[in-house]
Amino acid sequence: MKEIAKVTLYDINKCGLYKLKKDNKAILGDLTDFLSQLEIWAKQPGMILANTCTYAPLGTDDSYKTYCYDIISNKNLTLLTLWIEVPKTKGNKILSVSSNAIVGNVTVNTAAIKKGDIPGYAAYFLFFKSENIMATINFDHALNGRQNLEKYLTEFISKISSYAESEVQIDNEGNSVEVIKYRKSEEDEPELLTAYFETRLVRNKTNIDFLIENYDLIRKIHKHNEIPFFKHESKAYWQKFPTFSSSNTEELTARYSLEMKYRPSTAEEIQTIIKDWENTHKATKWEDLGFTVQGKSTPIWLSGTIARNDFEVDISRGKNEIVEPNILLTELGKIENQIFNLKAK
Repeated sequence: MKEIAKVTLYDINKCGLYKLKKDNKAILGDLTDFLSQLEIWAKQPGMILANTCTYAPLGTDDSYKTYCYDIISNKNLTLLTLWIEVPKTKGNKILSVSSNAIVGNVTVNTAAIKKGDIPGYAAYFLFFKSENIMATINFDHALNGRQNLEKYLTEFISKISSYAESEVQIDNEGNSVEVIKYRKSEEDEPELLTAYFETRLVRNKTNIDFLIENYDLIRKIHKHNEIPFFKHESKAYWQKFPTFSSSNTEELTARYSLEMKYRPSTAEEIQTIIKDWENTHKATKWEDLGFTVQGKSTPIWLSGTIARNDFEVDISRGKNEIVEPNILLTELGKIENQIFNLKAK
């Protein structure tokens, strides 16, 4: 079954155990090393999914657990499939509401899940092991799970990797404190190190650098966005004209564009806007931010600077609608060079 995979490329800035966060080179470990360790650990005989979470939310942390659904490798690539938990009630139910409900008069629907089940969604990550690059692979939704991945692998490196040695010490107040130190072999002296796994969107540096270097030539800022709205039967008469309507689409979205005069005062101002957009924008082609630059006939859009593209792949889904990892890795292997070359565009 052929489907469109939305592929976004990321540089892996840090992966390993570091003396200081500012250090560029890890003291212990690299991407290939830790992916190999993760695969051995997660697929050891008898390992159940519930035991593959590397962290637990603490206090008011609003994150939910992340599990290893599967991890497989070939010579150049590793495909990691994570299962990312979504909220459920104390009564072991998932809540939903009707999109047609009137505000202030909304009925909440509940769907019971069996005890021990984990509601969530699958997220797919392709690693180019020798290049320190990874790609998120999206099929059904815009959520790519990248932040969950960063936390998952950071905690794996910190607590579960072969370099970690834990011991309990007594502090000055008599409390037991777990201290983790790291060493490559028993002959080495244990060190206090910090684990990091951090990624960054691969970008077309040409346009980004141009905007920063020519900030004084920027004259306007543009915003594209979209909001969901009415179903066909609830539209007013004017809304039912073909221009505004598609009878094939149950739930529609309204797309809108905004623009305003804007002249940044410093290059740092543009850098901040770009960084904020990278951290908050959704992975859709429509939601975007652009700049009109004096001397340019069309705006420079930030989405055009991201190493992202759609690829048609022939995949298979199980009864649970999860993409079969082995087939997906084979298909991604066929377009490995095309995905990697997104970095050069």
